[in-house]
Amino acid sequence: MCVIDMGSWVLELHQVDQTPSTFREFQDKHGFGVHHLGFEVGDYRDKVIKELKAMGFETERTIGVYPGSSWTIVDTEDVLGVNLNIKPKR
Repeated sequence: MCVIDMGSWVLELHQVDQTPSTFREFQDKHGFGVHHLGFEVGDYRDKVIKELKAMGFETERTIGVYPGSSWTIVDTEDVLGVNLNIKPKR
């Protein structure tokens, strides 16, 4: 994984291996491409996740925590062509 911080946005490049993951599933289904678009939503994170869940999107599939923040991959692939990554902050 390579993370390039461009100030107001970040580019993450992932090399997919054979380990089961949402990245592996995406590549197996679509080939190479954009897996997700991330959005930093601050204090609105819970509200955004709740609204996406109410719209019928899977919001509990992939949740992660790292020092100082967390993220949720929302499965919007079939509708948007990519998943959404919702974070309170980077």
